[in-house]
Amino acid sequence: MGDKNVKSTDTVSGNGVKRKISAVDAGDADSKKQKPHSKRAKKKLQSEVPSGLSAIAKTINGSEGETPARPDRKSSVEEASTIKKRQKAFQKMRMQQPKLFLLPCEGTKNGNSSSAAEGMKQIKIHLTKRREPISLTEVMYLLQYGLLGNSASFQPSWCKLLRVAKVAKVVLIILNGVTSRVYRRKRHCFPNIASKSLSVKLIPAYSYFAMLQDILSCHKSISKMKLQDIRRVMAEKKKRKAAVSLPVNGELEGGGANGESEDGDPPPGRTQYLLGTDEMEKRGFPKPDSESFVHTNHADHVTDSSPIFGVDCEMVITSAGSELARVTLVDEEGSVKYNSYSKPHNPVRDYVTRYSGITKAILDPVETRLKDVQQNLLQLLPPDAILVGQGLENDLMALKIYHPHCVDTSDMFTASNRKVKLKYLVKEYLGRDIQCSTSGHDSVEDALAAIDLFKLKLSMGDKLRNFYREVSTGPVFQQRESIFETAKEQQKKTSALDNSFTLKKFKKEPVNCIVCSNDKEMVRKAHSAIAKSDFVHLQLHGYNNLIQGSTVRDEDIESTLSLMDDRVGAIVESLPPNTLHVVVMPGYVERRDKEGSTRGDYRTRNGRCVVGLKLDKIVLSKSR
Repeated sequence: MGDKNVKSTDTVSGNGVKRKISAVDAGDADSKKQKPHSKRAKKKLQSEVPSGLSAIAKTINGSEGETPARPDRKSSVEEASTIKKRQKAFQKMRMQQPKLFLLPCEGTKNGNSSSAAEGMKQIKIHLTKRREPISLTEVMYLLQYGLLGNSASFQPSWCKLLRVAKVAKVVLIILNGVTSRVYRRKRHCFPNIASKSLSVKLIPAYSYFAMLQDILSCHKSISKMKLQDIRRVMAEKKKRKAAVSLPVNGELEGGGANGESEDGDPPPGRTQYLLGTDEMEKRGFPKPDSESFVHTNHADHVTDSSPIFGVDCEMVITSAGSELARVTLVDEEGSVKYNSYSKPHNPVRDYVTRYSGITKAILDPVETRLKDVQQNLLQLLPPDAILVGQGLENDLMALKIYHPHCVDTSDMFTASNRKVKLKYLVKEYLGRDIQCSTSGHDSVEDALAAIDLFKLKLSMGDKLRNFYREVSTGPVFQQRESIFETAKEQQKKTSALDNSFTLKKFKKEPVNCIVCSNDKEMVRKAHSAIAKSDFVHLQLHGYNNLIQGSTVRDEDIESTLSLMDDRVGAIVESLPPNTLHVVVMPGYVERRDKEGSTRGDYRTRNGRCVVGLKLDKIVLSKSR
């Protein structure tokens, strides 16, 4: 027994470290036999581990007096707190800026899903592409909502604009002639426009001015439509009351409900529809003392048996403004008396082919000038001639001819003297379609249409019902109001920059019209217009002017598109913070001239709309 005691003592005294390690191993063995199943048991086991382990570690490392370095908890907490404060400040500044993102398409696999929960999740995603194209009217809703905020009649359904009250200005830029196909194939020419994240396809309009109408006007609210209906009815009653003479012997003379006498008196003659001198001056007809205008060999008075002639002209845009390019004169039998092209003296900047039908190839070989046209017309027109036309003041101004006996069909069929497009009047009263081709209008067709409308009015008189736009008759006849009118009601200032040909359509609108002869001048004048206005509309015509030529090189197309992109980039760069800018490539609808076409009568080239917000970069100071 003594030997055993000595052995145990030697083991303890000779190898204390080994004893400690063996004790640990024994403890590990016990722990393996009895594994703890709770947190309390685990903590108890950890507390039973001998404290000599720290001494063992010191012995192994050979540095008993030193302890391992630990991170400073105080400094890490301060850094985390600073980061948290900066994040809160960043989010607070972000909440002071508007935000825009696309909404998913309805009824598509990539759009709203079947369940409401998944649909709400997709709405929160900031989409950058949208497969389904939108209409130009939907673009109008975005412009109106960005300009008027919650006072707008409609909100866009294809995108979401958050914090709309923070939007400072709205700028609309139209790239005339550019399509989505051109944008896709020449994407490298649009670095500034393509950098914007929101892009969507557009359904094109059937004509150039229909595009402007859809993108710059919207349907009136119900209250405004009712008010206009009341005014229309009152105007009709006033007109009928004025047509009925005073009572004689207790009876009314000419007292038919439609203004026709009970004795079957004929309807008003041709002289009843002549424009007076004051009315002609108000509408902008040439004056007798207008400089460089020639006078027809007109008589002082005309009668109901005087001959009528239909006149229609097509114009192009030159460096001097709008100039004559084609003129047509027809008589009341429908015979074409004169039809000729006219070459302007100034260089042509825009042939306006989709409206005028004039191209560079047509006009280049023409040798007839304005002076030749004037001489031919003066020889053809008799002294008692009555000229009939749609918007006749524009034709006579282009011809630089003064004639006092004129009839205008544009407002002949409305009780309130409101002008209506020739295309709508011909469809409504004559039952035929005109101006359907995107390759331009036919002046012969338009002149014959004006003559036929006037002859119908002469034969029917007041029995012919008045024309007015009813809400139930379809989108063509719906009542609309321009964005300029709605902006004026909210005390917002608007400006429009374009050539004189297009701005003529805005002459009755409450907008500051700025005439520009080319795109370079438009960009230069845009800076001051944006600074003074809440809404600015401008249109770049560089690409549309280029494609009017017979042959166009691919290098010229790319250079023109790149120049347009640079000009758009310069405009966007000059915008103030929180400005909504919309770039529209309108596309077009082209009529197929081939017979027996199996793909429809029209070929559609979709447009594209690119939307962006000019925002300030958020910079946080280190003190925060």
